[in-house]
Amino acid sequence: MTIEAKCRILKVSEAKTFKAVDPDGSSSGKYKWTSASGKITLSNDTTPTVTVTAGASASAVYEGEVLKVVRSQAG
Repeated sequence: MTIEAKCRILKVSEAKTFKAVDPDGSSSGKYKWTSASGKITLSNDTTPTVTVTAGASASAVYEGEVLKVVRSQAG
Protein backbone atom coordinates (compact mmCIF):
# COMPACT_ATOMS: atom_id res chain seq x y z
CA MET A 1 0.00 0.00 0.00
CA THR A 2 1.23 3.47 -0.74
CA ILE A 3 0.28 6.86 0.64
CA GLU A 4 -0.58 9.61 -1.82
CA ALA A 5 0.53 12.93 -0.40
CA LYS A 6 1.04 16.27 -2.06
CA CYS A 7 3.30 17.52 0.72
CA ARG A 8 5.40 16.20 3.54
CA ILE A 9 5.54 19.36 5.61
CA LEU A 10 2.64 21.08 7.36
CA LYS A 11 2.72 24.61 8.66
CA VAL A 12 1.49 25.24 12.20
CA SER A 13 -2.31 24.70 12.35
CA GLU A 14 -2.45 23.66 8.67
CA ALA A 15 -4.57 20.70 7.49
CA LYS A 16 -3.83 18.31 4.59
CA THR A 17 -5.40 15.11 3.33
CA PHE A 18 -3.53 11.87 2.69
CA LYS A 19 -4.90 8.87 0.80
CA ALA A 20 -3.98 5.20 1.11
CA VAL A 21 -3.82 3.43 -2.27
CA ASP A 22 -3.60 -0.34 -2.56
CA PRO A 23 -1.31 -1.63 -5.35
CA ASP A 24 -4.28 -3.29 -7.08
CA GLY A 25 -6.28 -0.05 -6.91
CA SER A 26 -8.75 -1.40 -4.36
CA SER A 27 -10.03 0.92 -1.67
CA SER A 28 -12.44 -1.55 -0.07
CA GLY A 29 -11.85 -2.91 3.41
CA LYS A 30 -11.37 -1.35 6.81
CA TYR A 31 -8.81 1.39 7.42
CA LYS A 32 -7.19 2.67 10.59
CA TRP A 33 -4.80 5.63 10.56
CA THR A 34 -2.71 6.31 13.66
CA SER A 35 0.12 8.50 14.88
CA ALA A 36 1.93 8.46 18.20
CA SER A 37 2.48 12.21 17.89
CA GLY A 38 0.66 14.69 20.07
CA LYS A 39 1.54 17.46 17.59
CA ILE A 40 -1.05 16.40 14.98
CA THR A 41 -4.69 15.33 15.00
CA LEU A 42 -6.32 12.90 12.58
CA SER A 43 -9.85 13.20 11.22
CA ASN A 44 -11.70 10.50 9.24
CA ASP A 45 -9.14 7.99 10.53
CA THR A 46 -11.22 4.94 9.53
CA THR A 47 -11.46 5.83 5.81
CA PRO A 48 -9.00 5.56 2.89
CA THR A 49 -8.43 9.33 3.12
CA VAL A 50 -7.37 10.97 6.39
CA THR A 51 -7.11 14.65 7.25
CA VAL A 52 -4.03 15.56 9.27
CA THR A 53 -4.09 18.85 11.16
CA ALA A 54 -0.89 20.27 12.59
CA GLY A 55 -0.96 21.56 16.14
CA ALA A 56 0.10 24.94 17.47
CA SER A 57 3.80 24.04 17.83
CA ALA A 58 6.21 22.76 15.23
CA SER A 59 8.20 19.54 15.43
CA ALA A 60 11.80 19.72 16.56
CA VAL A 61 13.02 17.81 13.49
CA TYR A 62 12.21 17.59 9.77
CA GLU A 63 9.69 14.79 9.13
CA GLY A 64 9.20 14.45 12.88
CA GLU A 65 5.68 13.02 12.78
CA VAL A 66 4.88 9.55 11.47
CA LEU A 67 1.54 8.33 10.08
CA LYS A 68 0.63 4.66 9.98
CA VAL A 69 -2.28 3.15 8.08
CA VAL A 70 -3.50 -0.44 8.32
CA ARG A 71 -6.06 -1.89 5.91
CA SER A 72 -7.85 -5.12 6.60
CA GLN A 73 -10.38 -6.97 4.50
CA ALA A 74 -14.02 -6.20 5.21
CA GLY A 75 -15.94 -8.92 7.01
